[in-house]
Amino acid sequence: MREKKWDFYIDSYKRLHLGDPYEPFTGLVDYCLWTCLGFEADGFSPLGGQEFYKKAKLIADKARFEAKFSIGWDRREQFINDVLDDPAVVRIRTARYYFIVADHFTNKGEWTNAKSSMEKCLKFLFKCQPEMIDWRPSGHILSFIDRSKLAQCLRKLEDLESLDKLSRWDSEHSEQYQ
Repeated sequence: MREKKWDFYIDSYKRLHLGDPYEPFTGLVDYCLWTCLGFEADGFSPLGGQEFYKKAKLIADKARFEAKFSIGWDRREQFINDVLDDPAVVRIRTARYYFIVADHFTNKGEWTNAKSSMEKCLKFLFKCQPEMIDWRPSGHILSFIDRSKLAQCLRKLEDLESLDKLSRWDSEHSEQYQ
């Protein structure tokens, strides 16, 4: 994660710690850690990162009482709320999980499982806007699905119909699905 707005004070005599009570420096480290763990856990089960994201939200909620809340924490709070509650973000997170599973099965040559997972991925993906693949909240870029890997997986599955549908759906990147 890249943070442009991060301003904190550290008392050189105070011992730093993670967790409670909230501190500006370690709070941001905690927040970033839980957010990254949430993103990774989403790859192991549908919305598997939910509990990690909730921990990041608790930190963002505590930061609300910080004097410099408006310097970055307002964006972080909105980001984590969107990750947890925005239906479009929930759908793309779910699509990402099924894509990871489909890619795994494709690489192992387990075509039936790969096709089943890819169907679920595309079901969720097509309920999103194409720009959600590379979601850009508050100046960040969160890439949920690598378009070239998606196309490669569909080619291995010989699913030309889905490639064509993706090409029309995500017309700005249609060349990646050709």
